[in-house]
Amino acid sequence: MLAVIVIAMLAAVLSSTINWLAVIWMVIAAMWVVCARFNQLTAEDWKQLYDTQSKVFNTLRQRWTSTNDELVELRGKYQTLDDDYLKLAKQNEATSKENVQLHERVDDLRKQNSVYAEKYQTAAQDLDNVTQKVEELTQTLEAKKPTQKSAKREYTEQDQARIREEMKSAGMKPKTKKRRQVDDED
Repeated sequence: MLAVIVIAMLAAVLSSTINWLAVIWMVIAAMWVVCARFNQLTAEDWKQLYDTQSKVFNTLRQRWTSTNDELVELRGKYQTLDDDYLKLAKQNEATSKENVQLHERVDDLRKQNSVYAEKYQTAAQDLDNVTQKVEELTQTLEAKKPTQKSAKREYTEQDQARIREEMKSAGMKPKTKKRRQVDDED
């Protein structure tokens, strides 16, 4: 359209009679066409910029949504880990208390062990002393012991009666009856 206006302006200027009113209107129309085209190009640039910015905004919105979802998921995992940590901390505290009690008990047992070791040492020393005294007394008694002659043993009446009864029950004849009879005849 601008080309048509420029050709019309040239034709009007080059014609023999110049219609200045038509030329002015053609200049105004040309300026209007130039402004319209400028506005159209500006609008296209703005539309292109808007589309680009809209795409960037939508991409950022999607990233923000996915990041927010990941944040919610990570908060859930963090809460789970925090709960596990609290459980482990309580178990650690209980284990530490038990460990302290066991160390105290081990210390007490070590003290008792040392006391018993001292008592054992004392008892072993006493046993050695007693053994040594027994050996000394045994040697002393053996040195003082006179040589003994074996004496014929005399049985009491009760022993003799018991022996006779045992021999009768075994089916043996006691030899002592003859002696007794001899004693009785005298």
